[in-house]
Order: sequence, then C-alpha cells, then structure tokens
Amino acid sequence: MITERIVKFPYEEWMGEVFFGDNDLASLPYCVCYQYYVDESDCGEFGFFTENASYILSCVFGKEISLYTSHGVKKTERIDINGLYLYGDSLINNDLLNSYSGFSSIELKNKLRERKGMMPVAIVEKPCLYNIQVDDRFDVLKINELINTNADFFLSRFFMPEAGQSMLIFDLSVWNEINKCASVIGVDCMELNSIDELSEKQ
Repeated sequence: MITERIVKFPYEEWMGEVFFGDNDLASLPYCVCYQYYVDESDCGEFGFFTENASYILSCVFGKEISLYTSHGVKKTERIDINGLYLYGDSLINNDLLNSYSGFSSIELKNKLRERKGMMPVAIVEKPCLYNIQVDDRFDVLKINELINTNADFFLSRFFMPEAGQSMLIFDLSVWNEINKCASVIGVDCMELNSIDELSEKQ
C-alpha cells in the first residue's frame, strides 16, 4: 500500500495572490506538494517532513539550499516556510547570492557609520534579491528576471486547506528528476488536474 507520495498539480489563476506587480509572469510554474501517512481511504497528511521527502529534496536540489525570506538569506535542508529557494552552485546563483551578501554588508556598515555621524557609502544598484519578497508576496518583475536568466530556484507557499507547504517550480526538468529520485525509494508520483482534487485526499 502507498503510504507516501509526491504530487504535481497546476498553477491556477487565484494563486496570483502570491505575487505583486502589474506584469505577467514570464512563464507559469507548476506546483508540487508531499503527502504521507496515506491510508486505505487514500487520505493523508501534507508536508515535506519524512525521511523519504528529505531524500527526494536532497537528491533533486542538493543537501544545502539557500532560502530567501523578508529576513534575509540562510542555508537550509528543509522546505517548511514560505520563501524563495535557490539551489545548486551555478554561476548565476552564486552571483545572486554574492551580490546580495555584499549589499547587506554595506547596508550594515552604513548603519554603523550613520550612528557615528559619518557619511554612508553610496550604493549604486540594489541586487535582484533585495525586497524580492515583501509581506509574504513576491515581486513579479524580479521573479521574471530569475526566470529569464535561468537561475535555479523555486518558490514555496503554504496552501490551505489542501496541499500544505508546496513548491512553485518553473523548470519542467525538475519534475523528471523528482520522478527518478522518488522511484529509487518507492515513493509514488501523482499528477492531478487541479489542486481541488487534493480535497478528497486529506
């Protein structure tokens, strides 16, 4: 009997509340959630909390992911809060993280300089990651920049009452990798036509 599964479902129009800005997305994502303790009635709990879920995440994205939230950037191995997740060590991603780190360092130094009555260091350009997420929503222009530069990233958002913590992924090849990694440990992969179908599985 299947006790855990990873589920793909389409991005829907109402999910646009995740973003702010007047532009359309450069491409639409698909959504992925994880379900465990699936019982005989085909119902279960949602979330990437099990060992199998952790294996799939590390297999697909690597053991260390950079999570960006309104509070800054940190390393993580879990997907359990809303935010933007960067994975891999591509030059594009490294540039994104380095430019944000450098900007944050200058910002901190400027605060210290101002306290001492000194002139702040001029900041010529704010990095792409700066304020890409505000009040739990993402700047669509900056997300489009990540899409158009082929950055390795996904977004995470908690959907209620079904799906729980979910990934919004823009790269179609990631789902193929998820399938490969899940098959190694016998986790089922399911594709649905709508998030509404999950309401019958909770």
